Amino acid sequence: MPANAFGSFIGKTLTSQVMALASNTPHQALTTLSEASLETGKTYALVLDALHVPSVSDDMQSWQQALDLIEQHWFAPALAGMQSGKFTVSLTACDGRTLHCQPMPAWKFWQTRSATWEQLRERG
Repeated sequence: MPANAFGSFIGKTLTSQVMALASNTPHQALTTLSEASLETGKTYALVLDALHVPSVSDDMQSWQQALDLIEQHWFAPALAGMQSGKFTVSLTACDGRTLHCQPMPAWKFWQTRSATWEQLRERG
């Protein structure tokens, strides 16, 4: 990646701030994607770690609230930006895997209901 291709780390978390400091990279302490100032041709790292504490503390209600805010403030604007052709989105799972997103109606994959055993047996 060329030296000027990276824009900044984005996020209002300690993790995003530390990553920016450690890599001597600019940081945008934002709470929504719509606040971001994005330059064409640059890559940005959005750090969303709001689900970590509720997941390790087994607090399902806080986890759902955090997920709802992530969807409202980050995922919905990202989908709109992808659909308009303004930018592309890739997700890094922090284990070396990168997922390149495609805009499609099934964006909220986590809200789809799981099939029951009866439904799975009927399909087989």
